Amino acid sequence: MDRMSYYGAGNADYIESLYSEYLKNPNSVDKEWQRFFEGLEIGLKRENVSSGGEKIIDEIRKNAHRFADLDPLKIHKHDPNEILGFLKLKSDQLKGPVTDPLLVKKGIKDLAAAFEHLKKTYSGTITLQANDCAAEERDFLYQQFEIEGVIPKLSNDEKKARLHEITSVEAMEKFLHSRFVGMKRFSIEGTDTGVTMLETILQRLPIEEMVIGMAHRGRINVLTNFMGKAIKTVLAEFDGKLEPGEGSESGDVKYHMGFSADRDTKHGKVHVSLAFNPSHLEFVGPVVQGAAWAKQHMKKDTDGSKVIPIMIHGDAAFAGQGVVYENLQMARLECYDVGGTIHIIFDNQVGFTANPIESRSTEYSSDLAKTFSVPVIHVNADDLEACVRAAEIAADYRQKFRKDVLIRLNGYRRFGHNEGDEPAYTQPLMYEVVKKHPTAREIYGQKLVKSGLMSAEEVEQKMSTKIDQLQGILDEVKASDHPPAVAPIGGAWVGLRRANKEEELFKKFDTSTTKDSLKKIIDKIANPPSSFNWNSKLEKQYK
Repeated sequence: MDRMSYYGAGNADYIESLYSEYLKNPNSVDKEWQRFFEGLEIGLKRENVSSGGEKIIDEIRKNAHRFADLDPLKIHKHDPNEILGFLKLKSDQLKGPVTDPLLVKKGIKDLAAAFEHLKKTYSGTITLQANDCAAEERDFLYQQFEIEGVIPKLSNDEKKARLHEITSVEAMEKFLHSRFVGMKRFSIEGTDTGVTMLETILQRLPIEEMVIGMAHRGRINVLTNFMGKAIKTVLAEFDGKLEPGEGSESGDVKYHMGFSADRDTKHGKVHVSLAFNPSHLEFVGPVVQGAAWAKQHMKKDTDGSKVIPIMIHGDAAFAGQGVVYENLQMARLECYDVGGTIHIIFDNQVGFTANPIESRSTEYSSDLAKTFSVPVIHVNADDLEACVRAAEIAADYRQKFRKDVLIRLNGYRRFGHNEGDEPAYTQPLMYEVVKKHPTAREIYGQKLVKSGLMSAEEVEQKMSTKIDQLQGILDEVKASDHPPAVAPIGGAWVGLRRANKEEELFKKFDTSTTKDSLKKIIDKIANPPSSFNWNSKLEKQYK
């Protein structure tokens, strides 16, 4: 049997059902599969934890993420009840008192109740990997999940605001898809809640600046619905009335563009910057951290509390590009430390046309982070409120410990690598599911309707109103003989203007100096002060 022929998202249900049967009775599956699952267990280094309540609690915290409900498409299904089998435990072994401080604080007294609480906490649509973190950091994260809870404390008005945000995200994509058919934009659809996360972090932290780096996927939506780039400008770029980056002479495409603006938050104004970046390339990471470091230096932000860098990665890029490792490895060095970066992986479960098993050797796209003891929060991209909570926890961790933290936003890609590609050629089974799958907006709208907060008509009215607004802006763009005005340079560049004439671009300036100035410089170099304490070997070389 060639087991490799069975790998891939389309056969996940089959393999997982076999594994479930294997856990119950190894002899119930084919000998080849028995050997395969035995090897899998060796690789996972599972051990029998049949004794010791604290050990059982620790192992559940470490391993429950494997059984979480993280796949929006339900291709990879997990049963939380299999945690016991995974740990080689039986329910009748869950006996005895609990002494774990967090669980005692929660009012949990026995091991069976502890198991149910931890299973519910860590096997839903948000979960945690923090096994490699320092004890203090783990305790903080466990506190956030187990005591504070995995559901954000949103008021009714905040829930409506979240629906409005996700509606704007989806409306922009649907509008561009229908009005500019086949034109590349690298849609965010399937990880729409990534914009929700950015908004959550921005509004939660009392910061002064946020520096963001990302690849091409979702950039146009981030530009308009988070950064505040004028929709009229973006539509003019799509309509051909305005070259992307016009006024900057960039000559680049619209989904590589950067932008900066001031955003209002409850803590005051925050300057947000999105770095320019060519498509997939992850080398924007060190650029973003370098920019954040410089801003912190200028502001005398010695602890990194005022300026925060955020990096948005693709799943295949994070796992596959060496610069990601280099950047993480340098993050704690004295001259490079920016007080922690919040990393967010937009995990589409496919890299261009490759399934995960064809493009990486690890369980998750985020596993590189474990090398550097970076905690990973996994979250289902279809659960908007879980995404809000993931962003809250990540933001609080970063501000408390001044270290990197990573969110893996597990979603999907609604279209091909770009809007001109047909993904069903390479992932036919996955895209049969995607075609029928509701959007994050539809799912959250249904949740608010079910709770009685809004009517179905109100939810859909928000969408149609937004589409009408976009159509009105596009009509203005098409009717105008002039492109929209280019926004003036702001921030540290206020007062400067772009060169707009050839003679200004190529004007020569006198950069010479005087003979007397050169003599003074040479004299200082050649004659160190008498108080200078030389290294004897250096002194000989110098003289």
